[in-house]
This record gives sequence, structure tokens and C-alpha cells, in this order.
Amino acid sequence: MYKWLEQRLVDVRNLYTIDLICHGVTYASVQAAFINNLEKRYGAKVIEYSSKNKKKGWKNPCIHAEFSNGKSYTKLLYESDFGYAFKTYVRDSCYYCKFKGENHLADITIGDYWGMTKEQEGYNKNGVSALLSRTEKGECLIKCIDGQKYKVVCGEKMHIIQNNKMFEMSVMKSIHREAFAKDFRKHGLRYAVVNSKGYRIYLKAALKNKLLRLTGKK
Repeated sequence: MYKWLEQRLVDVRNLYTIDLICHGVTYASVQAAFINNLEKRYGAKVIEYSSKNKKKGWKNPCIHAEFSNGKSYTKLLYESDFGYAFKTYVRDSCYYCKFKGENHLADITIGDYWGMTKEQEGYNKNGVSALLSRTEKGECLIKCIDGQKYKVVCGEKMHIIQNNKMFEMSVMKSIHREAFAKDFRKHGLRYAVVNSKGYRIYLKAALKNKLLRLTGKK
């Protein structure tokens, strides 16, 4: 975007940019297929949808959907078909992302502060965001945040980066990706998930996490 604006001699002094500490994303067609399957299952249109609902806390994101017939659906993201696809069928460009490490080019980089513990000032069970400024404009923008509405605490940059590997790394390609992609395009989401060779391991991990939650260890 910077290059495009520069070529057109656009004045960017009042432009503030933000980029993300990003794991990578799956395709819009996957989410559309998942929502379509939900609508068939519940016999109604989805009128509200979130794939990162915090009903069960920050570290256990849920898919939550509301339907036109008054029914609702809630399931942990990584125990769902969409969650499996989100990990397995990532966009090609995400495996070779050029905007990592020192090549985050925006005024501010935002991501989840995964390394924060309950003992640290500013901890919130519903999630904490890390904001990294790389320009004076970014610094000024952060200083403008309303302290009455949001708790802003100065953190350690290296601690944030060390606990957010995706700041510097691109997501690794799943060995099951190509087979999943082929099945998804030909047979749809549900078929692609249950026939993926990695699905059994995924189910075992989901069951382990469920047991840990039930015993209060997660």
C-alpha cells in the first residue's frame, strides 16, 4: 500500500497503519462451507457468527453462531471442522509471508500477548493485546488511547516477541494440506475433514484438552 500511494504522490502524513502478528488464515470458502453446514443442521439462517468467541476464556476460543429460529451453536474452535481446516488448509501466501520480523512495516503491530501471565500487571482472562510501535506516529497513536476505557501497561518488547513466534515466522505447511485441499474442492468440508489422515491425531488432542479442562488443569 505504501508503494502504491508513493507512486501516486499521495500525502501519507495523516495515514496511520496497523499490521498483525498473524498465524495465517484459511480460505473464505472454508468458512462459507462451515456456515452452510450449520444452517442445514439447524434448519435456519445464521444471523450472527464468530470464530473467536471468548465464552470459555481467551485461551479456549469458541465458534459461536446464532440462528434466525432462535437456536444457537457453541463449540471450541479447535474441536470443530472449521478449526481443523484453519490449521490444515492455510492460504498459500501465508507459508511464505514477507512481512515478518523487522519487516513489519506498519506504524503499529498488534497481536495476542500470549506470554502474559496472571501475575503480570494488566492481565485479563478475556485476553490481552500486545501493541508494538515502530514509528513516532505509532507511538503517538498509542499515547492517545483513553486510559479510562482501556488499561495500557508498558511491556517488554523481547518478551512479547519470544512468546509470539509468528512475529518472525511463517506458519509451517501441514503434510496433509494438499490431500485436504483436493477433497475439499471435490467433496466439501465435512468429507475433507473426516478423511484427512491427520484428523485422528486432532481428535486425540481435542479429547486430551477436554479432560484437562474438566480436571481444572487448563
